[in-house]
Parts: sequence; C-alpha cells; structure tokens
Amino acid sequence: MANSLTAILTSLLALPELDRDRIAELLTRNDKKPMQTTSLRMRPGTRQLIDELSGRLGISQSELLNMIVEGSLRDIFLPFSNTAGSVIDRFELLMQAHELDPTDIAQLLSSWNIRVSVLQDRERTMDYLTTPLLQELAGWFHVSADWMLGRGVPPVDITRRIHQWPQTEDEFRALIIPTEENKNSEIIFWTNGNSDGKEYKKRTGILIKQKESASQINYYPVLSIIPQQLNSEQERWISETIRDYATTGGLRSVSIDAGLATALEQGITLPVLIFTQL
Repeated sequence: MANSLTAILTSLLALPELDRDRIAELLTRNDKKPMQTTSLRMRPGTRQLIDELSGRLGISQSELLNMIVEGSLRDIFLPFSNTAGSVIDRFELLMQAHELDPTDIAQLLSSWNIRVSVLQDRERTMDYLTTPLLQELAGWFHVSADWMLGRGVPPVDITRRIHQWPQTEDEFRALIIPTEENKNSEIIFWTNGNSDGKEYKKRTGILIKQKESASQINYYPVLSIIPQQLNSEQERWISETIRDYATTGGLRSVSIDAGLATALEQGITLPVLIFTQL
C-alpha cells in the first residue's frame, strides 16, 4: 500500500485514542485571533509556486498557506471521521469519494430533477435532498441511511446482514464470483498483518467493488464485509476462489495496518476511501 497522505491520515483517524471531537473543535473554531508565526521549510519548487499564486490572488503567502492547510485538513478529517454533521457534507463526500463530478451526479439523479445548476448552490441542493432520495443513495452505495440523514452514527451499519460473512460455501461463492446479479468488478481479501496484539490476528475482511448503472451513468460502490477469524474451511473457500479466478485479475489479497482494519471493522469510514489506497 502506498504511503500516501490519505493513507496516513486514514490510519490516524482509526486510532481509538484519537479525540475526533477535539479535531472538529479546532478545525471549526472561528475566534478571529491573529495567525501565529511558525517555521516551515518547503521545497524550492513548492515555495516558488506559493509565491506566484499568492501574488496572483493578491493575498499574503501565509494567508494562502493557511487556507490550503486548513482546507485540506477539513476535507480529510471532518468528512472522513464521523464529524461531517450535515446532510450536504455527507452527500458531497459520498459523491466525491466515488469520483462523481456534478455532471455525473446530475445525470445519475435526473429522475429526482436534480440538475447541474442545482448542484452549484449548496442551499438549493439541500432542498432536493429529501429523505427518500437519501435512503435510495444509501442503498446504492452500501452506506447507512441514518448516516446519510445526518444522524450521529458511523457511515456503515455493520449490523446489517449485507456486511456479514457468508455462512456457507454456496453463499460465499454467490457473494464473490462475478455474476450479472452481483456485478462484482474487483475483490480484495484483507487481513491485518502488522499488529503485535492478537485482536486482528488471522482476521479477514472483504472489500467488493461493484459496477452499477443508473440513468446511463456507471458508478462503483464498495461493499465491506466486516472481518472475522476464519476457520480452515473458510480459508479454503478463499484460496480455492483465488486460484480458480486468478487469471481474471479481479481477486487479490492484501495486508493492511491496524488503523485501517479498525476503521473497516467499526464502519467509521467509507470503504471506497480505503479501497482506493490498496
């Protein structure tokens, strides 16, 4: 897995001792106190770009850097954890996470009379985000309807049967093997492979990327099957399935760190955000 900024912050957000309320408080504070001086070393090219952009915008370099850093932290921390409290925040996060631009969204939701001009205005968009629409989106993207409605719950309702491990080999194969019904396009079997503790030892979860269509637009939801400790029979299901379908390139196994494993097990993040990093 690439050691990217998103992967690092994803791991941080999954740490049990991380005070998410404190992060939200700091990032939403608006006390209008003057900015504090800090020492920051930048690579020459980055420094030159900041100089040029600040000049074009007519603001100081420190103001531009502050906006970039604060904006990035808001985009990553607030939506990614469960601190994105508003319906519009969660709607926008869901669309962005699945790489849907306003034109795609308008086409996808055309039956709800949502147009690009509506999406350009957050207040107008909110008027169109009715409970039935949000519940429909939750079903399409395998997320919690309560989360979509702005309630204080994780993005994924791990108690739902759709997120549980199949109980028989027939159920497993029906879940994994691509068919016209399940529309699977890529499968990742993951285990937590670098923890000293025993909590995740030999625990395996599944991420299933599917290809769905609505209003002539393709979208790719990711279904998360929460991890469990497998018995020898279940391990055989996986090894035989990977062996039988290895040539398709659509099945693979990865090892992830404890932070990402916790995030998936507790349903506190959108699975697609982790899937894109693996």
